[in-house]
Amino acid sequence: MDNLAYFCQGMEDLTSFSCLMHLLLDCCPKLNFLFPSSLRLPNLRSLQIRFCDSLERVFDESVAAEHALPRLQSLQLWELPELSCICGRVLPSLKDLKVKGCAKLKGIPIGVTENNPFFATIIGETQWWNDLVWVDGSIKRWILFRNWGPLLPHFATEG
Repeated sequence: MDNLAYFCQGMEDLTSFSCLMHLLLDCCPKLNFLFPSSLRLPNLRSLQIRFCDSLERVFDESVAAEHALPRLQSLQLWELPELSCICGRVLPSLKDLKVKGCAKLKGIPIGVTENNPFFATIIGETQWWNDLVWVDGSIKRWILFRNWGPLLPHFATEG
């Protein structure tokens, strides 16, 4: 996929991916964004994006995550040095986020609150975690953060 520059560009029927549940995108160095903002993935449960050196955004424009990815539970972002945005608002079902090598990513779409009190687990680098900008700092109490350790990269690829 070294030459993949666009995903779904020019598609007339964007409902083609409505049954997609899992997506792994690996080594696409020319890709700037993954999805057009008009794409909805109502059944996507897990998304892994790795080693896409130019990827700046998951969507080409800001989208309401609760409409675009309403059931996304697991998100893994590895070695995406230009990634700065996942989506607008929050991913209502996100429970598991693993981030490594995404220093420009300053916000995460976690939406846990007292009204929606499930815990989210985040595995990431301590410096990245400390640099995050929070719209609502109280969300942190609903998040279990773990720093990458010697065994975590192996376990992180299993879920």
